[in-house]
Amino acid sequence: MQKIITNKVKINNNTKEYILGFSILTTFVIYYFDLLKDGMVMSGLIAVLVMLYISVLWNENVNDERDEYIRSKVDRYLYIITMSLFLMDIIYKTFSHQSYMSEIIILTILALSKIFLSKLVKSNN
Repeated sequence: MQKIITNKVKINNNTKEYILGFSILTTFVIYYFDLLKDGMVMSGLIAVLVMLYISVLWNENVNDERDEYIRSKVDRYLYIITMSLFLMDIIYKTFSHQSYMSEIIILTILALSKIFLSKLVKSNN
């Protein structure tokens, strides 16, 4: 029998994050400027890429206390940026007389999930 040798290339999580982040950004630009003329396919591709990005972040390992501190700071800043973007979108839609009910629902879900997850993590640790 012949032995098959395979070379597995191990890519670290930072490289995966950069590749997936760039892919998400590229796909969003293609969708936003309507370069491929097929919105549903691009929306599905963005959703798949975001799920891959979440899976990479979920499998991330914490090395020490500094790494945990940095991750918690990044999570806090991203939460604030997300909430701020939704608020700016609500303000814009208010003055342009568009419906912003979906943004209100998302903001409510974000706020309540932050409270719930904070209580859950504190009770488990």
